Amino acid sequence: MILHENRKSSDMDISTYIEARKAIVEQWYSKETEDLKLSCLEEDSVVDILDLLADDQEASLAVVDAKHLLVGIITERDIIKYLAEGNVLSNQTKVGKLMTRNVMTGSPDMYCVDALKVMVKGDFRNLPIVVEGKFLGILSIIDAAKAKLIEALSDRKSTRLNS
Repeated sequence: MILHENRKSSDMDISTYIEARKAIVEQWYSKETEDLKLSCLEEDSVVDILDLLADDQEASLAVVDAKHLLVGIITERDIIKYLAEGNVLSNQTKVGKLMTRNVMTGSPDMYCVDALKVMVKGDFRNLPIVVEGKFLGILSIIDAAKAKLIEALSDRKSTRLNS
């Protein structure tokens, strides 16, 4: 009986360990900084933000208001759709005209697997991360998938150690 109790106690420790190993968004999302611009304003010209979208790592920009509250997102896909409809970009084409409004968001404290589910279900690749409406950064579906893969490998390793 004592062996059974000891084993149960160690199982609880392992469960706590595995729970602590779950990847959270805070560890994986790209944070906007002075050196990494991940947002723009509705009034900005689409032409002016193209260099930001051309970055190898980012395929979208959050659209924020003057208080840095999220109002939408603009993606490469939004611009391609606009051009495919026969439109032409000019300095007068504003972000607000092409952006997607009412976007799904995530928070730094959510699990990456939950963020991944939101993106897959919504069929989009970038999730704005906000706290109380204020934009902080963007989690890409690639980074969320990497986090989930590392989590799964960690869980697998833990399971083998407990066998």
